[in-house]
Amino acid sequence: MRILYRYLTGQMMATTAGAVAVLSLIIVLGNAFKQIFELLVNDELPLSLIFKMVGLLIPQALTFTMPWGILVAALIVFGRMSQDLELQAIRAAGIGLVPLVAPVILFGLFLSGICFYNNAVVVPITLQKFKSVLLDIGRDNPAFLIRAGEAMDRFPGYRIYIGKKNGTDLSDINIWELDPNGVPRRNIRAEKGSLSADLDDLSLTITLHKARQEERGEDAGDLNGIRAGLSADQLPLKISL
Repeated sequence: MRILYRYLTGQMMATTAGAVAVLSLIIVLGNAFKQIFELLVNDELPLSLIFKMVGLLIPQALTFTMPWGILVAALIVFGRMSQDLELQAIRAAGIGLVPLVAPVILFGLFLSGICFYNNAVVVPITLQKFKSVLLDIGRDNPAFLIRAGEAMDRFPGYRIYIGKKNGTDLSDINIWELDPNGVPRRNIRAEKGSLSADLDDLSLTITLHKARQEERGEDAGDLNGIRAGLSADQLPLKISL
């Protein structure tokens, strides 16, 4: 039995490790890394910083991939044993199902403890470090926090569209202020603007040049309810991150 248990445990550990590694790579590269890749590359940040940020995302991926990994490992290991007629040989030797799967269950409980520690301790710490890295980058390069050519909902209470950016200089600016339900209530437009960040109080200031403002009525979808608001040659807009 000891030989069988060592064999099963070794097979489960090796296969689980391989499955977790492959699944984590797929999740990080296919989802999280895809989201930050353009930001990092377009702003010409060093590869070392890119790898650091990707590494900080791995514990979050492990939240999903460790349970998947042991499930995949169990299917592969017992499927291979069945195909090689090893299960029939074990049953012929008088070993029942419960003694056979006992080491797998113990390994699963051990991995569950690791998952709990990862979710409760490691993930919050790494996510906080990831956010700190983003803020440090934003302090040195505020334009990093803005993506041109797409509507951004990352700032609470705002939806922002920037047509083009050149460093901290912005053009074709559209900013919608949202109500608590996410419905646009005010639109501010400007052809040009500039960007600065005060990350000590976690805020971003967009200074709009020749800004125009429009207000919407109670029914945000009623175009007839749109009315012209204030205009300003220079309008600083402070946005919380």
